[in-house]
Amino acid sequence: MRRQHRGRTFGPCLVAGVLFACGDPGDGRDPTGSARFAFSVWEETVPAELFVDGIPAYDQCSASMDAAIYSNNGVDTSMTSLGDDWVRTQWSGGYQCTELAHRYLYFRWGIEWLPRGNAGTWCDEVPDAESGVEQTFAPVHGDVIVFPPGQCGADGYYGHVALVDDWPK
Repeated sequence: MRRQHRGRTFGPCLVAGVLFACGDPGDGRDPTGSARFAFSVWEETVPAELFVDGIPAYDQCSASMDAAIYSNNGVDTSMTSLGDDWVRTQWSGGYQCTELAHRYLYFRWGIEWLPRGNAGTWCDEVPDAESGVEQTFAPVHGDVIVFPPGQCGADGYYGHVALVDDWPK
C-alpha cells in the first residue's frame, strides 16, 4: 500500500525486524544534489557507493564520538547548529546508523517524525497516520530497515538501522 505525503508517494516502511519509512526513487531530480565532498566533521570524501539518493554516509570519527550532529541540507553536517535552518540529526554519539537514517528521512523525504533511542527499538513505537511513515514487511528503495538486537548481524544490545538502496526482486 502506498500513500501520499506532501505531494510525494511513499512506500511502506518496515519496522520491528524490519523497515521504517518511505519511498520510491523519485524522478531522478534529487533536491539534495550528489556532491562527493561535503562539509563534515572530518571533511572526508565519501565514495559514490556510500550515497543513497544524494545523502552521504559519513565515517564515525573520534572527534564526533561524544557529539551531536546537525545538518541543514542532508549533505553538510556539523557538531553544532550553524543557523536556524540546521536540524539536529543525532543527540549524541556522532555519526551512527541512526544519524544517517534521521538525516535521510528528514532531508530526502521531509519526514519530521523521527524515532529516538537505539536502532533496535525504532519499531517499538507506531507512528501516527499523519507522520508519513508506515510499517511493513515489503521493503523498497528509500525505506529504512530496522534490525532488532542480535538479529541478522545487528549488535546484540543496540540493534541496527540501514537505508534500502537496492532490494532483490
